Amino acid sequence: MNIDIRTLSFIIGLSFILQTFVLLFQYRVNRSQPGPGWWVLGSASLAVGFLTFSQREHPRFGTVAVLALNACLLLGITWLYVGTLRFLGLRERRDRLVPFCVLSTLFTFYFTFFNDSLSARRLNLSLTLAAMSFLIAWTLIKYRTRVISASAVLLGLVFLATGAIWCIRGFDTLTSRSADHFVPTLIQSATGLGMLMTSTLSTFGFVLMVNQHLNAANRTAKETVDRTLEDLREEQARTTVALEHERQIVAEQKQFLSMVSHEFRTPLAVIDGAAQMARRAVKTPTPNLEASTGIIQRSVADLLSLLETWLAQDRIASGLWAPRLQTIPLAEWMAEVVQHTQDAFPERKLVLETGELPPAFVCDPDLLGIALQNLLGNALKYSPEGSLVTVRGNHGDGWLHLSVIDHGHGIPADQVDQVTMRYFRGRNSGKIPGLGLGLSLVSTIAALHGGRLELESLEGQGATARLLLPFLAPAP
Repeated sequence: MNIDIRTLSFIIGLSFILQTFVLLFQYRVNRSQPGPGWWVLGSASLAVGFLTFSQREHPRFGTVAVLALNACLLLGITWLYVGTLRFLGLRERRDRLVPFCVLSTLFTFYFTFFNDSLSARRLNLSLTLAAMSFLIAWTLIKYRTRVISASAVLLGLVFLATGAIWCIRGFDTLTSRSADHFVPTLIQSATGLGMLMTSTLSTFGFVLMVNQHLNAANRTAKETVDRTLEDLREEQARTTVALEHERQIVAEQKQFLSMVSHEFRTPLAVIDGAAQMARRAVKTPTPNLEASTGIIQRSVADLLSLLETWLAQDRIASGLWAPRLQTIPLAEWMAEVVQHTQDAFPERKLVLETGELPPAFVCDPDLLGIALQNLLGNALKYSPEGSLVTVRGNHGDGWLHLSVIDHGHGIPADQVDQVTMRYFRGRNSGKIPGLGLGLSLVSTIAALHGGRLELESLEGQGATARLLLPFLAPAP
């Protein structure tokens, strides 16, 4: 196994940098939780230690790199231990921990300046890191709580494996004939790969344990709020604060998921491209091929629309997407939006009625386009395939009326006022896919323009969704 040790150490350092950023995000989600802040310091210190490994033989920085490597690795594993204790509600025994770290540092100092011995330094560092890793594993397994039992055991096993790896490196120091850290021996390479694997697994374990703890805390908070509302109405103010804190945590987690959802766009584009290439690869596509590739492309379009709706809702709710007003040719803009939807559903019939619309309108065309596409998507989704969907535009009394009319399922009368709530779906939606975000997003976009969304429906006969938007002053 011929692996460049410098490169492997650099990659391990990068894995700890990734761990640092992941744990930093977890820490920012909930700063009141003890532990993650210490883990951030520990991961960053370990990253610096491994990144300085390659400089230990530099003619100018060799001695400094040796001391920095040992100090950073020792501090890193110590901070991880302190963070684990704090996370579990325990405190470190400084009267034991500090002398242990000082003794290890003195050994390194002695075998660097007074009796230069690479083997002695390596053995000292390996045994020190092994002992601290075993101590972290023992702490996680012994003092784990019920709500984090599975993740604590997993993380404990990871640190047990880490300690075993450091023990193997220490044993290799006693038996190896080579005095060079960078000789790619079998044990050097295997233990390096093992450390890369355990660093990755420890990142997953830390995140899983924090999330389990947060979920348990959220459940406990909700139960407390429910009991308080039942027993003491005068506690309403305190309950509101607790719920707001809970919503803030959920919002941060949703923001993280929205960032992850961006990664879905590339594979979806690849799938759509593959479907188009499959169709073009055949000179005369068969009806089955046409139908199959069409289903694939419509499914991709549905997923992309769902992602865009989710991201738009998240950005608007977080204040990251303010309206950018501009003057647009209204009739042409409506025609483009309707044509875009028609292209995605070529088998359906859309009718555009613009009437006597003003030539120009001031709005954010991107936001308003998302709103109109959502209304069209709902109309097509909840109406029979052969039915007609009409898009109508008119104006009066200083207001623009954009209406989407379908002849589908309609909305139950007692739920018309509820369907604009986030994640709410009517009881007659059945197995039709959706998250209940579309009408909530449309209502929010209308409000950002100073308007509103009105819904009219007769269950079983169809629905009319109407955007009422005020005429604004021309955009500069």
